[in-house]
Amino acid sequence: MAEALAIQSSFLMAALFGFTKLSINSNSKTLITAINHKQSIKEKYDVLTDIKQISSLFVYLSFSFIHRLHNEEADALAKTELRFSYCNLDHVLG
Repeated sequence: MAEALAIQSSFLMAALFGFTKLSINSNSKTLITAINHKQSIKEKYDVLTDIKQISSLFVYLSFSFIHRLHNEEADALAKTELRFSYCNLDHVLG
């Protein structure tokens, strides 16, 4: 769940700052596969729905799997983000 919330938060921040191109690397193979193939994961359904909605704001998006050993900093950031992730999406999505 931490990775999904970190991606959601990254999308929101990038959209707020006006970025139109975004590349996401994650060590969650299940999550990246779900996003790339538009699949659902029951326990992450709401976050994945938000990610799909926010995706339309970007001209270019890429989602790639990266092994955890090569992604330690992002993994730590995702776990930190989990503590601060419950923001009001209605404010951004309208």
